[in-house]
Amino acid sequence: MNWLKQLFLRRRFYGELSLEIREHIDERIEELVAQGTPKKQTAAAARREFGNMTLIEEDSRAIWQWPTVESFLSDLRYGMRMLRTSPGFTTVAVLTVALGIGANTAMFSVVEGVLLAPLQYFQPDRLVLVWENNPRFPRVRVSYPNFLDWQRTARSFQQMAAGMEQGVDLTAPGTAEHLNGEEISSGFFGTLGVELALGREFFPQEDQRGGSPVAIISNRLWRNRFDSNPEVLGQYVTLDGVNYTVVGVVPSGFSFGHQYADVYTPLGRSDPLILNDRAARDGIFTLARLQPGVTLAQSQAEMSTIQNGLDQLYPDANRDLGIYAEPLKQVVVGNVGRTLLLLLEPWGSS
Repeated sequence: MNWLKQLFLRRRFYGELSLEIREHIDERIEELVAQGTPKKQTAAAARREFGNMTLIEEDSRAIWQWPTVESFLSDLRYGMRMLRTSPGFTTVAVLTVALGIGANTAMFSVVEGVLLAPLQYFQPDRLVLVWENNPRFPRVRVSYPNFLDWQRTARSFQQMAAGMEQGVDLTAPGTAEHLNGEEISSGFFGTLGVELALGREFFPQEDQRGGSPVAIISNRLWRNRFDSNPEVLGQYVTLDGVNYTVVGVVPSGFSFGHQYADVYTPLGRSDPLILNDRAARDGIFTLARLQPGVTLAQSQAEMSTIQNGLDQLYPDANRDLGIYAEPLKQVVVGNVGRTLLLLLEPWGSS
């Protein structure tokens, strides 16, 4: 409230200023009378010598003025008078300002959520996707045998996992439903740094041909098909006619990038025609977590060396293949980031 006190003090100073100016004029009138100037002429002569009283008061007040508050209050009063005289214009102006604020707030919220907020994983800046590439395509899906060789050989990464989208038909419990599914390697959630809401990840022996049919289900499926029963672990879901034992439940709202899956099964139990063929590149992606202190460029260099060795060992399957590693967030955001930033630019800059 200190500014309010200063405002009242200034008003008192303004009154004292006017009184002081009049006292100076009265003193000059007395001097002129003492010098023999006719009394009728003394007031006009004193005022001429002193100058324009109104201008003097305004100049003095300008020196004392507090523009941050007083100018604002003056402009505000003027603006309110103008708005009262034009109610139609006032309505349009208020609606325009409200829409502008609302639109910019909504757009910033989207930008913050997509571009600025970190991904929902542990230390997401260390997560990368590793692709194969060739002279025609910068990103090529990975063959499963190559992934296994990368996983065994690479030292730039703490962990490396793979996955592939795979739709499945659930027939029990409850009514039949087609679900979005993911086939993932063991250690997939550990690579992301995501802790399951219930249960565990797949064991390595489950993630191979002939391994036990096990599944990790989404939070939605747990609620809708099992009534959020904490005893769900060990129960079954029937997928494509096979009974899978539920060993885990993912956290609520979990997704991998833009992909939401309701059920996860071991990648190593997938179609052997895909898994055993080094030339087959039918949708497998590779996720990796960088070692502390290792840069993306260093991992790229190491992976390129490994891939060059595989190209020489398996020239028919790996001819002209290279490696391309990129941050996971770059893949998740993609071209959406540039579009959002363009939309966020001030309208006046276009």
